[in-house]
Amino acid sequence: NSVSTILAQDCNNLYQRMLHTNLEDFGIDKAMDVDVKLPPGQVNLHNCYVLLGCIEALLDLKMSSIKQDDVKGLGVLFEMHERLTAILSGRPKAPKKDKNEFFIRLIEKRTPHISVDSLASFLDVLREGDFASSQELSNVQSTQGSAGRKLARNTSFRVFILQQCNAILERAIEGKKHHARVILACGGIVQNKAVVENVLRLEGCNTALSKMGVPLFRTCETFVLAACNNAALSGSENLVLAACTAIRNVVTIAISSEPHIIEEVVAGETGGATAGIEGLGRVTPHTQFYSHLHHLLVGLVKGEFHKEAEIVTNAMFDFCSCYPDELGKAVAALALQTCKE
Repeated sequence: NSVSTILAQDCNNLYQRMLHTNLEDFGIDKAMDVDVKLPPGQVNLHNCYVLLGCIEALLDLKMSSIKQDDVKGLGVLFEMHERLTAILSGRPKAPKKDKNEFFIRLIEKRTPHISVDSLASFLDVLREGDFASSQELSNVQSTQGSAGRKLARNTSFRVFILQQCNAILERAIEGKKHHARVILACGGIVQNKAVVENVLRLEGCNTALSKMGVPLFRTCETFVLAACNNAALSGSENLVLAACTAIRNVVTIAISSEPHIIEEVVAGETGGATAGIEGLGRVTPHTQFYSHLHHLLVGLVKGEFHKEAEIVTNAMFDFCSCYPDELGKAVAALALQTCKE
């Protein structure tokens, strides 16, 4: 309709204008006051977060209908987002008991403005290493194709997308816990289910996680295994940490409310990956999924990613605890091996 058309035009105009601006045009630079102890710093910090959300919303807008000639624009927006994030991360940290704690939590406990659908599309792009297929690239200028590959393979951009996914998943996990507490507080009465779901929806906790869970797991698995085979890769530490955190979050979501993620990850596999893993019996979707986690852990240990290996190990223990009949022996063997090391 006319309203949506006008809105789309306004958003596109804003996008085009943003491509020709920089942070200084908004009065934002490294020298600005972003200390929340004083009102001027609070105002500046608030403006920074508003702009950050605007950039993320434009990234989401363009990813929802990506065209090859938009890739360079996405790169410009991401560079601005990266500069702004660096300024925010370098601001003075207030004490834990600071009187402005409420304000700090309000601006830092934020959900990304990029939707689950767009993040799922970005994950496919990262895994494939480009924004378009080779056939599509043959129909555009080579400079546009190289821009797509450059952004898709940029480690900072990969970490940024994974962090956005983790922020949404972690908020969803908190929402599940909140849901459970409310149900218990209501005495487990079924009639309150609709009320609880409406509350969670208003809080932004209900998202289409199933659309993001499978591509997120597969993309992170690809990144982790690649980094383990090439531990000297520049910037791989932050990428592997973000990827392992995402894998743990996907496992948590899968065992709590989205079990079909497990079946989709292992769909079409024959079960050969489970061979040689101590404690695994018959081939099931759960033992197949466990084999993915097992191979990730082996790679992390060999690559000496110790902190990341601990994250995956904890995810494995959580996963096994939900399926003791199928994975009890495997987790016992893993626990014994962990104690020996």
